[in-house]
Amino acid sequence: MKILLVSLRGCPPYLSAQSYRIAKIAKFLRKAGNEVTVVGHRLCSGTVTDKGLIDDMNMYGQVPVVMIGKEPMLTRSTPSTRILNTLGVPDDFLFSIPNGLRELKKIISAEDIECIVTSNAPTSYILGSLIAQDTGISWIADFADLWADAPGLYVPTRLHRYWHRQIEKKILSQSNGISYVSESWESMLRGRYPTIKLCYVPNGFDSGEFKLSNPMKSNHHSLIFCFIGTIYGDMDLVFLKAFLDFIKKTPSANKFVKLKILGAIVPKKRNEIADLCKANGNIEIRGLLPHFDMIREVMGSDFLIYDLGTRGTARYDTLPSRLPIYVGSGKPTIACSLPGSFVDKLLRKFDCWRVVDSNKRDDIEKCFEEAWGLFSSGTDIGDLKTWNDEANFLRWDNIVENLNRFIQEVHG
Repeated sequence: MKILLVSLRGCPPYLSAQSYRIAKIAKFLRKAGNEVTVVGHRLCSGTVTDKGLIDDMNMYGQVPVVMIGKEPMLTRSTPSTRILNTLGVPDDFLFSIPNGLRELKKIISAEDIECIVTSNAPTSYILGSLIAQDTGISWIADFADLWADAPGLYVPTRLHRYWHRQIEKKILSQSNGISYVSESWESMLRGRYPTIKLCYVPNGFDSGEFKLSNPMKSNHHSLIFCFIGTIYGDMDLVFLKAFLDFIKKTPSANKFVKLKILGAIVPKKRNEIADLCKANGNIEIRGLLPHFDMIREVMGSDFLIYDLGTRGTARYDTLPSRLPIYVGSGKPTIACSLPGSFVDKLLRKFDCWRVVDSNKRDDIEKCFEEAWGLFSSGTDIGDLKTWNDEANFLRWDNIVENLNRFIQEVHG
């Protein structure tokens, strides 16, 4: 089947979790025998790209990438976009619609596209809706992020929130199918769109990525912890404070223990992290790296630290995009989560090394102490039990196989 994947926010070769999702869907749809074309928003000057992601996406055949829209795009920091947002305009890509519609129609006509899948930015859904009306081809809305219910969406009153939901409902009701990233959203989607077919498409891991790196470290002269994920403005950084407490109370560990922090750090948090660390030699901040560089860092570590945060991403009640990296690596993981939350239940089901309350600094510190005790005693950390077989449903090949069946079903 000839499939068009549209993702205005987060499209390969952007360096982002959304781009990774689209690249993996494209890769495994291509492996299943489909012809896939990816459409994204035109790259802005200075955009960091990930060549490895493109190379991996093309493993089973060339996947053309088409960029539309004008540079530069608007940002939410301008007064005009804040006003438009309040009135119900879904995102900063609204002004890409006229040009985007023309470009998509050209691609659909030239390539004989049979199905269009739109993801991430709400404007992608608007384009999908318009294309479906104009061409009659099948349209699937990939609900990779919340729209009207996203906690980051500013609305001054409940009436405005209601208005946003009506816009969302009007657009998505015209789709032939909806894929969604979190099991916890199913009942909400079934309530809003009772006649539309649904398919669960979580973020996943590609086992082939980890074979490129040696899962065992070349030496055992150091104990390395590794945190991966975005540090948002409202995260309490309890895991970092617990690590600093552990280092302070355990002088014997100072020469052997290191904490690596990988992923984006919002500007609001940079000064706070700098004040906490104060050039501490046990902490290395690597920042946002290309995906495959992150994998190498992960596989060179002993323990991983997953921190859902006390707020921030926890409010989305979704499967975070970085969690599958933890699962796929097979590394023992200290998972700091909110008791009773959707992700907490998943973590306990997957049976990772330790699951602790992300609010309890002392409990997290005890995990560092236990890991240090195992290292000091000469225990082979590579043999520690972590991530049972139930996590296999998060493999991208299994996920996209299910999505491919769904696309065939929707297309009829």
